[in-house]
Amino acid sequence: MPDGLGHMSKAGIKDCSSWGEAWAAVDELIPFNSESINQNIEMIENMGLEGSASKIAPDLGLIKIPGDWELDFDYYYPGTLLEHAFGAVSTGVYTFTDAFAKIFRMEIDKQVSRWRFDGVMIDTLELSGRAGEIWKMRLGLVCRSITRSATAFPSLSIANRSRMRFSNSSSNSYFRLADLGDALAAGDKMEMSEITFRINNNLTKDLAGNQQRTILQPRRGGFREVSLSITAPIYTADTIPAWKDAGTTLQADIYNTDGTKTFKLELPEMLITSGFGAPVESAGVLSLQGELGCYRNLTNTNMAAISDEARITIT
Repeated sequence: MPDGLGHMSKAGIKDCSSWGEAWAAVDELIPFNSESINQNIEMIENMGLEGSASKIAPDLGLIKIPGDWELDFDYYYPGTLLEHAFGAVSTGVYTFTDAFAKIFRMEIDKQVSRWRFDGVMIDTLELSGRAGEIWKMRLGLVCRSITRSATAFPSLSIANRSRMRFSNSSSNSYFRLADLGDALAAGDKMEMSEITFRINNNLTKDLAGNQQRTILQPRRGGFREVSLSITAPIYTADTIPAWKDAGTTLQADIYNTDGTKTFKLELPEMLITSGFGAPVESAGVLSLQGELGCYRNLTNTNMAAISDEARITIT
């Protein structure tokens, strides 16, 4: 039997039409950096009193399979995952849906065996970039079941790839932030050293019944939560703190291109929810860091085509 080696691992995914449908081979190869998906079996403790200090072994309870998956963000191949985090895609435009039932299956080749995750949904998505690095995609997953298979991993390949760099020329990469007075323009560009965009779909992770020990298909258990965290490397102006003080509604977009493919994240209506205090923590440079909540677009006519908290376009 071969050894399990990280550098020999690979992962593939395939869309599903229903929770718990019969396994079919994955058909899309997804390069990744790390994963931590693990099966947790709840123990039902036996607390009966019968004249002894020794415990009786527990019974096996519900099976829950959460985990995280991280990959470098690429202009070409994460599209299926973005669709499963947002809910819908049309010609490269990713938008939110209220009803959320996007399911896929996932297989990871760990050499000793192929780990098959059947019934996978994306609870959280995080796109984060830092100066000098590649943008990362981190996914919080909820899975129905795990099986380990001796069947060989399918022969899959990637036709095109181009990782998205955070630091680029000003024409190929920018972040813009402003109030809603006018459409975003060149004068709204701001230098950032770190940006993180987050989606929390608030999926239920413990819906269960009496006919199986695995969880039922997760549903959206509350409002979707969308946020943006930014860090300005040097505190040079009071523009952002003043917006916070006034409770100003803001808009933003993030643009990147490799010269062939383009990525754009648009955020039509935001409020600063925390941070931007420019704390003095050492003898070094002061920075500005804080978080903005992203909300349904009710007032921004500059981005009237976007009705929800965010939209991503990849062309």
